[in-house]
This record gives sequence, structure tokens and C-alpha cells, in this order.
Amino acid sequence: MIVYKPKADFETSINIQKQYVQLLKEYHAQLMIKKDKGNEYIKSKMRVELYELSQKLDKQIELYDEKYSTFHNHFLPGYELELKECEENFDKIFKKAKNKKSNSKEVESKIKNALLSYEELDDENKAHIEVKNVIYRDLKILLTL
Repeated sequence: MIVYKPKADFETSINIQKQYVQLLKEYHAQLMIKKDKGNEYIKSKMRVELYELSQKLDKQIELYDEKYSTFHNHFLPGYELELKECEENFDKIFKKAKNKKSNSKEVESKIKNALLSYEELDDENKAHIEVKNVIYRDLKILLTL
């Protein structure tokens, strides 16, 4: 099973975006220093490169701000509620899924696969709430079918 941790993955994505913005800022600062040195051709080339870099930097900052805002204002509040629900009900849903007999072989097979995927995890991932939440949501949906 591929271990999926949405919160950690989102945070990693935000950090990568932040690092990229910082690199662009550093490059921009270096170009600002370089632009006044050299002949007219070099100066013109540097001004064009600075303009293009400024445009790119503005867009990357906008993307970073949007990603950061989405994470903190939309994703995280709902996700924290999901994790709390999972923490409170995981054992009950897991036990219910183990004992579930469905009229549909397909649903029964999917429940069995979800249970097996969880049981194959190492102890660290079994205890990780984000990993448990992925299994919990799948089982919760399958139990309603």
C-alpha cells in the first residue's frame, strides 16, 4: 500500500514553493547588482532578464500565498475534524468492517482489500493518524453500500 499523508504532503508542497520563491528572490538580487556592470548590450539584456524574472517571481509569490491560504483556511480546519472523527471511531469502524457480510461481492472484496492493506502496514504507519484516516474513510464509505 502506498502510504498517503495528505497534511504532510500539503505542507511539503508549501515548503517547496517557499524555497523556490526564495531562490528567485536571491537570483533577482544578484541580477540587480550585475545590471549596472558591463557594456550597453549586457545592461539591456540584464534589464530584460530582470523584468522577466520579476514577472515570474510575482506569479510564484501569488501561487505560494494562494497555496498557504488554502491550506490554513480551507483544508486544515476540515481535515482536523476528519482526523478527530477517525481517532474516536477508527476501532469501531474497523471491527464493523471485519464482521461485515455484504450482498455485493465487489463491496466485500474492497472491504477485505482495505483491511488487508492496513494490516500489512508497519507499526509506525498503523499508528499514524493520517494513514488510519485514509483507511477509515474508505471503510466508512464501503460500509454504507
